[in-house]
Amino acid sequence: MEEFAVEKRRLQELGGSLFISLPQEWVKTLQLKKGSELVLETGQNNQLCLSPVKAVRTLRKTRTLVFGKYLHRELIAEYLFGTEIIVVEKKDSFSKAERQQVFNYTNYLMNVEIVEETATKITIQHFHTEDAPLKMLIQRMFFLTHTMLLDLSAAKTKEEIDSILQRDMTVGKIYLNIIMHLRSFLTGRLLTKEYSLIDILDLRLLIKQIELIGDEIKGLAHAVLEGQKYKREDINFLADKYSEAFKSYVEKNVVVAQTFWDSEKRDKERLRHNEYLVRIYMHIKDISDLVI
Repeated sequence: MEEFAVEKRRLQELGGSLFISLPQEWVKTLQLKKGSELVLETGQNNQLCLSPVKAVRTLRKTRTLVFGKYLHRELIAEYLFGTEIIVVEKKDSFSKAERQQVFNYTNYLMNVEIVEETATKITIQHFHTEDAPLKMLIQRMFFLTHTMLLDLSAAKTKEEIDSILQRDMTVGKIYLNIIMHLRSFLTGRLLTKEYSLIDILDLRLLIKQIELIGDEIKGLAHAVLEGQKYKREDINFLADKYSEAFKSYVEKNVVVAQTFWDSEKRDKERLRHNEYLVRIYMHIKDISDLVI
């Protein structure tokens, strides 16, 4: 069943009460039956949200994948779906390099560990942390990228830049973890009264911009290693603008967001000597645009 399937149904009357039948595929997917309890929530614009009392944590407990060219994509798909146990199999024995490859893929995901290994099978477990506050994860994502930017302005050694690159890996992990949370809200696997569909859409756009900022900082760090020059005051300027944009989003401060529109042309002219700085600035401005 598609996540956003839409269909029309007519209200029926029985014994003086109105009722409507539930989509059969929805009932089957959530494993509902006669006597199952449901929660009815009235949202904005008189929308009615219907969810099981006990949200189904995962629709698929175990999944077996065959080691191959697209394993990385398949692992991410299962992670986002919320699969608890992922078994990677290979007809022949895994080589040392192939085992390292699976380890590297696993290391890219939050709360995922290899729990069992045999010659032809590697078992991966996803330890769910769906109770982790979503706001805390987003704040952590912002903090990491913001400190990456600040530290880059003072970085002088390869070790300091390597530390910045390592933090970008953590940003990627948190990004996927947040997406898993948002998908759980949308599919009913995790109940929430805190976020509307519009909130979830905005949060998805927000974390994408933060993730892109991390990617650009990583690219700039690599360029610095290769000898590219930049003005330290420009990095500090971007860090301040980043703080302003994120704070304006959190506080829904339209006045602060509007300052980005007024100064955009001037700011881009200041940073035009470095394409990475310009792109970072544009992602920061895109965050401020979400306030409206």
